[in-house]
Amino acid sequence: SMRSINLALTSLALAVLTACGGGGTSSDTQTANGGMGGTGISQGPVTGFGSVYVNGVKYETDAAVFLREGANSSQGDFGLGEYVTVKGTINADGISGVASEIYFEDEIEGPISAVNIDSNTLVILGQTVTTDRLTINLGFSLLSDLQPGNVVEVSGSRDASGNILATAIRLKGASTAESSEIELKGQVTALDTVNKTFLIAGTNVTVDYSALSLNLANGNQVEVKSTSSSATALGTTVV
Repeated sequence: SMRSINLALTSLALAVLTACGGGGTSSDTQTANGGMGGTGISQGPVTGFGSVYVNGVKYETDAAVFLREGANSSQGDFGLGEYVTVKGTINADGISGVASEIYFEDEIEGPISAVNIDSNTLVILGQTVTTDRLTINLGFSLLSDLQPGNVVEVSGSRDASGNILATAIRLKGASTAESSEIELKGQVTALDTVNKTFLIAGTNVTVDYSALSLNLANGNQVEVKSTSSSATALGTTVV
């Protein structure tokens, strides 16, 4: 069985996504006004560059702000298959538009604990990630190239059971700070308001939020981020 990971958060690295419990991240696509013009929001995997193509719409990006996990970025930092949110305008033709902002947030990032070639799945921080023939591999060629301990950043959506359906998987560099990042989303469970700890449902991660001023409840949807040089070592405390 997998050992647990304990995250001791010492900075504002935990965001409450919703005030109450509910389902996982929606995979629905939203396009304002049905593509008939006006300011819109579109969510989906990137299917092309030159401009940026999302959900069959070609967005001009000359004046767009690119963000990755809230940090300023550029189009060159984005990969095919990465699930992004586009803000901007969609023209009346429904297939072209102008992006004002394109931002990316992964569904999970952390060390792999298991690779199952037969079922095309990975296990990361206790969560199952499913791949298919449409999943884009960034930084590696085949699923069999990945090994336990590799840190990957997974983009995609979740099914009704909370399992992640990967549209892109990016292998992070082993010799850089990126190799020590942990990011995951999930539901608060087993909340201990005295010791200020909780489990993230469906994972093997316990979060210690005693250094933060937060009022949490079981069922809250949260996003947790942490960095540490020891983050790839299962069973260690990440500070």
